[in-house]
Amino acid sequence: GLLLASLVLRASATPARPAPAVTDNAGDFFELFKGLKEECSSVREEAAVLRKEAYSVLDKATQAREDTYDLREEAFDMREKAGEMRDSAFETRVALERTIVEALAELKSQATVTNMYVQEMRTSINTFSSRIGKVEERIGIVEGVVNGLKQDIADMTDNTELISGKVEESVSLATLLKSRQQTLISEIRLISHFKRTGSNDVRTDGHDSDLAVDGLLIHSDRTEHTRTYTHSVHTIANNKLWVDLGGLFKISKIKIWNTRHCCQERFVGTHVYADDFVIGTAIQSQNTYTFEAPDNVYASRVTIHQPLVRALHILELQVWGCGPFPPEDRFA
Repeated sequence: GLLLASLVLRASATPARPAPAVTDNAGDFFELFKGLKEECSSVREEAAVLRKEAYSVLDKATQAREDTYDLREEAFDMREKAGEMRDSAFETRVALERTIVEALAELKSQATVTNMYVQEMRTSINTFSSRIGKVEERIGIVEGVVNGLKQDIADMTDNTELISGKVEESVSLATLLKSRQQTLISEIRLISHFKRTGSNDVRTDGHDSDLAVDGLLIHSDRTEHTRTYTHSVHTIANNKLWVDLGGLFKISKIKIWNTRHCCQERFVGTHVYADDFVIGTAIQSQNTYTFEAPDNVYASRVTIHQPLVRALHILELQVWGCGPFPPEDRFA
């Protein structure tokens, strides 16, 4: 009886293992699946042990019932003997009957307790079976999630290959653009065409500074309206006209077309600057001027400056060079 009581208490005191929480990480799902399988194996082993112990208790209960029947038969024999010895051993019979009654009561009590233990064991077995079913259901859910994750990983692998192909195409395109940019930077070309211009003596009657970089070289007569030269407003000292190149360029040469219809001598004495560096000075009257720049002359603005008291007018200004360059690449 004490053995059965200890078995029931141990079975009822076994804590139910909480089911691990399902996570969204593939590695955690694999670990969860492994832990659930181990828990199922442990629960099944415990259930098998409990079944063996229950069968042992049932065997002992059966043996107790057989002992009870034997005791009952013995009691009947003793009653017969007591009847034969009634006259001489009445007190002995009474004592024996009392002993038999107590023994029967104890056996009945043990049988009742045994039945209770057996019922509790059956309840525990049913509970474990239910838990095993839930665990198996959760294992199925986890397997479904793991299969979904495997499919997602396969899709991601396909997307990674597609992205890698796009990256390779982008790298090839960037290499090509860089090569073209290097070619454009190193090529000596016209860099002043349609760039922003300005002057200290702004004119608004059709001879403003923008006409110096419009690319038109029409040598017209004074009376025609197709003349595209720029002209200062006043005949004063220090007339200036400048062209902003829009970046740092290496200057190769500067070419200036003088006006053709009159007054070409007004350009004599004009200085030509690349930023603050003097490229050249007009020392005589002529149709065009070409000022070659020395090596490693970098500038972002070209200025023509007439320090004498004269009007400043030209037909066209061209700046030739390469770039643009970052400031740290100066003299590269």
